Amino acid sequence: MEVSSRYLSVLVILYGISWSISDSFVLITYSVLLMFAVARILSGERFPVSWKDPTLGLPASLTLWRWFTSLLSGNLSLKVLWKGAKFLFDISPVLVFRQSPFKNTFNLIVASFLVSLTLMTLLVLAVKFLKLPFDVFSGSHMKGFFVNHLKSGFVWSLGGLICAVVGIKYTRKAFLLLPLILYGLMITHARSYYLGFIGALLFVSFLLAVKYSVRYTFYGLATLCGFAGFIYLIEPVRQRFLSIFTGLETDGSIKCRLYMWKEATMAFKDSPLTGIGFQNWSDFFAQKGYPCPNYHAHNIYIHELVETGVVGFLLVSAFLLFIMYRLIKSYMTVRGEPFAEAVFLTGIAATLNFMIGGLFEPSLVKTVVLIPTFTLVGIALGMAEERAGGVRSN
Repeated sequence: MEVSSRYLSVLVILYGISWSISDSFVLITYSVLLMFAVARILSGERFPVSWKDPTLGLPASLTLWRWFTSLLSGNLSLKVLWKGAKFLFDISPVLVFRQSPFKNTFNLIVASFLVSLTLMTLLVLAVKFLKLPFDVFSGSHMKGFFVNHLKSGFVWSLGGLICAVVGIKYTRKAFLLLPLILYGLMITHARSYYLGFIGALLFVSFLLAVKYSVRYTFYGLATLCGFAGFIYLIEPVRQRFLSIFTGLETDGSIKCRLYMWKEATMAFKDSPLTGIGFQNWSDFFAQKGYPCPNYHAHNIYIHELVETGVVGFLLVSAFLLFIMYRLIKSYMTVRGEPFAEAVFLTGIAATLNFMIGGLFEPSLVKTVVLIPTFTLVGIALGMAEERAGGVRSN
């Protein structure tokens, strides 16, 4: 193994570990990986990227359109330019991890992430039951070492999906970690990612059933039954989950979302093409006087509609739908290669978890959500392109 390959392996392991720690560690390790990529480019290695590629062209077009709507609304500033650029940085793994040698790092990233997440969950349990002096809870919500329980909810839901997919298609050993990670997801009390996990797992089970046999449906149902058992047995979790359906009039966070979506819908009707302007939501919603956070509409699709109009919404939707189409097509055409199928299904599950969580959370602006999701997507797309060129990965 060359020194550079050994160095990359160490960085990738640290990168996988960082996913379960905090936003800053994810950002730092990914930035170091980017510097490694730049060094390889400067040394003469090509990183072929085309503007015709939808995973570059659509996000770049969205960023330019966002800046244009800000210009029209008189809100264009360095902060707005930075926010647009940050979005491109946060999703850049979809390009970086499609390139050699990054596209062959799936095993290292997944293994280091799952081991780290398992150890983190054990630490949380020790804090909960042994009263160790670590600040990993916010009230009754487990936040790990993230700033809030919503970010930890995403991380634990992603870990649960990886365990389920890799366990079904590649190695049964992953199932050993699944109960503990699902318990961690439960105590985050992140309802959005309860639904993200459930929806993504059901869709993966559906794909497996269509491609192979109905028996694969039972794997997904068995996992969901265990998940439901956790919900039922842990009283605070049960109440938190049921409040999705029963708390429309009493749950403050649900009421705030309904207020936001109502005001966003009304504003969109007034300016359907260009919206109110990128980064204008905070000022717009703050003027309404609701006792709610005003930084985001807590639905990535509605938020894009209200700020950047139909054009922005279509660009975001096209970006995500292209990824789903490409990965589903790749998965359905490969047979007899458990590893490749696991990589494709992991990319599909990660994307769906992101898309479903985005119905209720500002996932499109969170580095700790975007970077891991699009890393897994990037690796899956890299494998799809490699296979299309007649080369198989191991």
